[in-house]
Amino acid sequence: MAVNPNRLNILTQSEIQDYFGFPRFTQEDREYYFDLTNSEVSLIEEKWLLSSKIYFVLQLGYFKAKRMFFRFDAEEVVNDTSHIFGTYFPYSIDRDFKVPSKQTRRLGISIPNHSDSNTEKSISNRLSYDLAD
Repeated sequence: MAVNPNRLNILTQSEIQDYFGFPRFTQEDREYYFDLTNSEVSLIEEKWLLSSKIYFVLQLGYFKAKRMFFRFDAEEVVNDTSHIFGTYFPYSIDRDFKVPSKQTRRLGISIPNHSDSNTEKSISNRLSYDLAD
């Protein structure tokens, strides 16, 4: 991307990535951000498809880290999904994660005691964080 010399630059590209870019977790980060509370574990024990459970844990962890939601392909999150499978679904035979369809993501995952049907709104409300509309 070309830099406009007449434009004020407050952050470097590296800093922009650090603040707003897709999280790149170390193993220690994964253990911290994908650590679920008892109530979060009870949510993923609901009757969701396994891919929806994994997607929920991914978005929850990324939100905890960056207070943002991300769109990603399964190939981008292989290490994170491997950690989640190993931690929360160690006996799962099918470890092939597929990002839920756009329609499923738009509808969201219904979380008990939350009126929001959108996954992102449900997560942000659960963590007492207001999303800008």
